[in-house]
Amino acid sequence: MDSRTRRDRLSKEKQQYFLGIASIRFGALDFNWCRQRNPLSGSPDQKNVASLETMFRRGCDWSPEQVSHQIPALIDPALLEDSLQRAEKSLSLEDLKKEDGVFAELDLADGKVICLKGEHRVLASDATVVNRKKRWIVRLYSTDLSEDARNDLADERASERQMTDAEYFYNITLFWLKNGDPDQGPRPNPWFAQLMRHSEGKAKDLKRLWSGPSSQGDLLRRFHEIPALFWGISLGNVGKTIAMPRQQTRNQIKRVFDFWDYICCHDVSMKLRLDMNTIKVVSGRASGAYAGLNLANSGEILRNFDTTERAAILSRLELATTDRVVPTLVILFRNTLYLQSVIDCLRHLVPRHRQARDLWDDLNNGFEERGDGRCLLQVSDTRFKLVHVSEIDQFEIARRQLWLFALREFPSLPRDVTSKRAEPKSCVDEAKLFELAVLAHRLGCRSDQIDHIRTNTCWRPSPIQSVYKQDSNIDSKPYKHGKPHPEDLKRYKSSLFLSNLHKPFDPENLESSFFFIQRSLYFDIYPDKPQGIDELLHRAAEVGECELIDDEYRPRIQGASEQLICQEDQLRASISELQERYDQLLSQESQCQKN
Repeated sequence: MDSRTRRDRLSKEKQQYFLGIASIRFGALDFNWCRQRNPLSGSPDQKNVASLETMFRRGCDWSPEQVSHQIPALIDPALLEDSLQRAEKSLSLEDLKKEDGVFAELDLADGKVICLKGEHRVLASDATVVNRKKRWIVRLYSTDLSEDARNDLADERASERQMTDAEYFYNITLFWLKNGDPDQGPRPNPWFAQLMRHSEGKAKDLKRLWSGPSSQGDLLRRFHEIPALFWGISLGNVGKTIAMPRQQTRNQIKRVFDFWDYICCHDVSMKLRLDMNTIKVVSGRASGAYAGLNLANSGEILRNFDTTERAAILSRLELATTDRVVPTLVILFRNTLYLQSVIDCLRHLVPRHRQARDLWDDLNNGFEERGDGRCLLQVSDTRFKLVHVSEIDQFEIARRQLWLFALREFPSLPRDVTSKRAEPKSCVDEAKLFELAVLAHRLGCRSDQIDHIRTNTCWRPSPIQSVYKQDSNIDSKPYKHGKPHPEDLKRYKSSLFLSNLHKPFDPENLESSFFFIQRSLYFDIYPDKPQGIDELLHRAAEVGECELIDDEYRPRIQGASEQLICQEDQLRASISELQERYDQLLSQESQCQKN
């Protein structure tokens, strides 16, 4: 059926089952249908209700008789007939259909009128208007109205509030699930069309994430089993997420669903009853963070479950978070810029024109396994071990160690791009760049870029301080996601080596939340145990250490003249002074804006 035929059919059906317009008291209005239709909302948006209250108190926008504000609702025709007969003045259905601006006041029992939308306006009005005015103008339709027609009435352009990213994603993808994937369905997706009008870029990115070469739709469709998990989706970051290595994103998405599927005991009913506020409150928490808050007993979380179910869920939460934090989509999307910086650090090793999503394929194409049966294990910034292992995936071990190097050093190795913002240019620490190239080469990676860095990069440690401290993407508050605080990274980055991450985890000896959060991120991205890792770590204890940069790899800079070295130091000092001055001016400007 084409869209025009469908519109004609719906128009005729709504006209056929239209019963009239009446003034209905608030108590008779029931909004359970709205809540069941949109499980993401769970409960009314109190911020929106408060905003409407403020407007109504100022005398703005309180107009229940206005056509665009009238609430479409369903009622049993027999019940309506009975109410008309009991009215003070004898009324008929024809009287209700007269759109003359005069609305009959009907007295119906509580909860007898099934509203299709409008809850926020009614709640705001209930808190602001006097008792005699606690009525709303309702367009009444028969309960015989089809589900398609009900949805069409509910989807009419609403002025109550802007839809959230989660609601857009849920409704758009639910439509595709029911009516066929994009470009295949029998009729256009109204939610997608609305998002296209709001932001064409976000709409196109969402479509790419759901279907196509870079899609994750096969995983995300399962989230409709647990609708509350859509909380935290950021459509503005979808494009950046697609640009990341595909398997990295797949593993993170799968982790979110599998975790909550387990928490809900794989029970269909429990998964549907999980609410968004529960996801929001426990996101990023670890074991021991639930009991003391008394959240379940207060009804702040798990409000749709009985006492036995709450106990089972809380027990599983405790068990599942002894060594990792609670995963959610908000953590995935808010880590996007962080992980982009980590991947960009490693893109120094491949051609500049190559995409981030192709990084590991590019490095794997030129990978050479060691022929002596030994595998390299980095144990510190400057030391490594060569360990005999019978069977091991050398590239997988190399990939993870390079990724951990970038996790430790990404502030020193930003990608060389032109920024549109007025800020100091990020400086690449050549010493760290050289160490990255040497590590990659020792691990078996080969590329022209690696050879170029080894040949042309200075290895003398650079005194330049990273501009990471001024990064606007860093939140100064305690964090559960995103780029770590510079002080934490500097203090604890020495814990981010493969042997520390894969050894048995002991929460009693946990030195910092930094390690716990980064460890969780590592296993979200690399959930599988690589072949031979246990043997590698066991045998490494019996092997001596080697220098990462020995005579074979050390660049020959000793012949450089003292004058050039002196000039270089002077230039670096000047850059540092300019950086300091810039920071002072930035701080002064910030203070002026606050004042």
